[in-house]
Formats: sequence, C-alpha cells, structure tokens
Amino acid sequence: MNKKQEQGKAGTCAHLSAILPQIKDSDTKQIVSTTLKKLNALSEKCVQN
Repeated sequence: MNKKQEQGKAGTCAHLSAILPQIKDSDTKQIVSTTLKKLNALSEKCVQN
C-alpha cells in the first residue's frame, strides 16, 4: 500500500471516529464501528508485511 492510500485510510478513520459519538441510530453506529475495526486491522496487516 502506498503512502497516499495510508493517508486516505487514516483520514477516513479520523472522520469516522469523530462522527461515531454523534450517531443516534444503533444499526448505523454498529456499521461505522465495524468499518473502523476493519480499517484498523488492514492498517496493522500492512505495517506487519
């Protein structure tokens, strides 16, 4: 993964983390939370490789 992709992923994580507390709908909150976990897992895999 190139640097631009990593920066994009970091930006996405930051935005999702910022809006997570504001989400009222539990289903939407669960989707955003799961997406954050998956993005973080992908980032960790990329760092390990």
